[in-house]
This record gives sequence, C-alpha cells and structure tokens, in this order.
Amino acid sequence: MNLYPPGPQTTAAAVFRTTGPVEHVDALVRSVGDSATVDLARTETDIYGAAGLSYVPPPARSRVLEVPGELVGTEHLRGDLHVHSDWSPDGRQTIEDLVRTARARGLDYVAITDHAKGLRFGGLDEERLERQRETIERIRPRYPDIVILHGSELNIDRNGDVDFGDGVVARLDLTIAAVHSHFALDRVEQTRRLLTAISNPNVNVVAHLTGRRIGIRPPIELDMELVLSAAVEHGTALEVNGHLDRMDAPAQVVGRGCELGVLFAANSDAHRGSSSPTPPIQWEFCNADWSLTGRSSIPGPSPNFARGPRLVAGLDSTDRRQLRLIGGFRSFLAAQATRRPAVTVTHGLSWDLSSA
Repeated sequence: MNLYPPGPQTTAAAVFRTTGPVEHVDALVRSVGDSATVDLARTETDIYGAAGLSYVPPPARSRVLEVPGELVGTEHLRGDLHVHSDWSPDGRQTIEDLVRTARARGLDYVAITDHAKGLRFGGLDEERLERQRETIERIRPRYPDIVILHGSELNIDRNGDVDFGDGVVARLDLTIAAVHSHFALDRVEQTRRLLTAISNPNVNVVAHLTGRRIGIRPPIELDMELVLSAAVEHGTALEVNGHLDRMDAPAQVVGRGCELGVLFAANSDAHRGSSSPTPPIQWEFCNADWSLTGRSSIPGPSPNFARGPRLVAGLDSTDRRQLRLIGGFRSFLAAQATRRPAVTVTHGLSWDLSSA
C-alpha cells in the first residue's frame, strides 16, 4: 500500500493526481494551464471545469481529454443472472434470501444458478437440480413482483463439455458455464476448450471468461479474437463478473467485444451474505473502456426470442460500440408481458464482494 500525503494540495487534487492514469492527468493539467489551479481545487468537478470539461468518473478515464457519453448507473440495473444459494457447497444464503435482496434493490428478476455436479468440491446432480426446481416453483407465488429464474452454473471440462445434456437443460430457464479446473492448459487447448463450450447450444452464458482471481491466480491463456468471434457467431453471452477479485471479462476484452457485437451479461456471482450493500462493481468496470456509455434506452426482447430458452439480445444499433444486452428469457418474457410494457437495459447487480 502506498500513502500519498496531500501536502499543499487539496484532498481533491491529491485524489485526482493519484487516481490516474498518468496520461489523462497530465493532459488535463496542461489543458487547465495552471498547476496551482488544479492543486487548489475543492472538488474533482472543479478541476475538469477549469479545463472546460464535464466531470469524468475514474473508471472512464482511459481516454485522454475525452468525455464519454452517458455512463450506465445503478438506475439502469434490471436483474442478476448469476447468484448462488446454500444449495451450492460454497453458498451461504437461502433462495428466498437472494430473492428478497434482489427485490429490495429494485431488480426485475434474479436467476438462481447453483453449481453443477462437476465442480471439484461438489454441486447439484440431476436429482437435486430437479428438487431445486420444484422448490423455486413453490417460492415464486410468494414474490409476484420479481421473476425468479432457475438456472445452473455448469462446469467446462478439459474438452469443453459441460455437466448436463439436452434433457436436463430443457427444464432450466438458462445455463451459465465456466472454467473451474485445468487452468494450466496451453493457449491452443484453452481456446479450443472455450470454443467448444461457446458453440454448445445448451450454454447461454460463459462466466468469468479468463478464470483469473486478481492477486491469487493468473488468467488462462486464450486467443481472445477467436473466442469473441465465436461468441458473436453462436449468440452466446460472455459474463462481466462483479467480484472484486475477478472483474472478468476484463475491461479491454469487453471493449473489443462491443466492437464485434458480443452479448454481455453483467452479474454478481454472489455467494454470501448481503447485509452490507456494496457498489455495482461490474458496471463501473465496464465503464473503464466506455463499453456501457449511452446505453440507457436499449430496447427489450427482440424477435430472436424464438430461439427458446437461449438468451435474447437487445436490438441492433448503428453504433458499432453498442453493447448488446440481455433482454429476457422464456419465463421472464411471459411474466413481464403482464407486468410491464417494456424492458429497459439488463445488467446484473453486484452486492457480494466475497468470492468462492
């Protein structure tokens, strides 16, 4: 940890200068033309104002002296497609706890996606998954103001295969698949593995794409262009995971994915208690590459919904940086049709900073 005593600077100036990136800070100071004006500013907004610019939040300072369009905020968050209950070996909340938390945060829907059986420390087999489905069906009538989706986080094995086949997946609202093992494979094998999973019609979302745990485990090696192109080709969403030690897919990957037209799902991957609300980390992370700018009025489910339980993309845009967002699922579409005239942008909400 580095400590930066402000000295003659105001706190705002010290925060601005140490937040970086250096190129952004130096360019703005030159634009102001007077270093003293920066150092005496009472707020960061005043610093940008002295340069004739609107305030740029820290996650969006990747560009030099450019002001992004509208950034996505908490008011745009509509749901979470990746949470774990105590049915997972590492989950700590009941299904109803998760539902109540999501509802308290104003979300329209939440997907219960507990680990499947292939996880090294255990997960739900076919029998337990069916029992969970029945449990969720009993719970749904108690919460008519939020849609509860039943999913599963499948494990991508060394060959790219996942835990369940057509029969089991057909009874789920969605599936998320992720790498939880074989992190040391070479770039060719890892890429082939992910391409197999992405092309699997039973996989809706690939979670925490690179498998990294910041400060704990490096990312797996991937040919990212091939992976992103495959996601576009097969309409498989890639996750923006909100855990502080994951932040995965990385901002640069999300930015490139947006250019290619990748579908992204911003989720929490919550495992533990939510007594202390936390910031929506993943949308701030996406804003770091301006991937979510100007996305506050993306239309809801498109006609592509005819694909059944697979994800539905937002309608295409002439803006090549348009982030195509998830619009709904079978049960969500049916429910919202009777409750709301339209669906706005769909993002997950991160409320769990612990990780498993």
